[in-house]
Amino acid sequence: MAEEQTKSDEDLSIEEILSSIRDIISEDDDAPEEVAAAPEPEVVEEEPEEIEPLTEEESDAVVVEAVEDDDEILELSDPIDEPETEPVDFEAALDAVEDDENLLSENTASASLAALDKLSRSSAIDNRRNINDAVTIEDITREMLRPMLKAWLDKNLPDIIERTVQKEIRRLSSKSDD
Repeated sequence: MAEEQTKSDEDLSIEEILSSIRDIISEDDDAPEEVAAAPEPEVVEEEPEEIEPLTEEESDAVVVEAVEDDDEILELSDPIDEPETEPVDFEAALDAVEDDENLLSENTASASLAALDKLSRSSAIDNRRNINDAVTIEDITREMLRPMLKAWLDKNLPDIIERTVQKEIRRLSSKSDD
């Protein structure tokens, strides 16, 4: 009996909350122009039903029912009707393009090829070809950086070694003093 009383009290408080929310919304709408106030909702007292314990399955069912009622919500798995497009025959499209419509002029293309050829010959990467017998950008970059790395090491390596050795000697000498 006590549970039935608290259930009806909760229902009334929920109705009161909903009523106050409706009032606030109607007040916000009334500000710019005169609008008739919404009629007060009728409080219908229902007989309390048997209370079932809440479980995840029950709450999931309620959510699924709510989602199924809304026609505008699409699920990610729903197929979308896309217009049929005809496949493009790229070979036919390439054949249709005339030779005069190249992006590069003959002079630009030959200059680019000459520069790439010079770059690949100037580096010593011919000995380091990959499995496909092709020169990669990584190979070219490595060979271009090799002289810069050598110069940097020649300049900085003696100082780095000296500092590292001094640090290690200090560490060992402090351990021997202990």
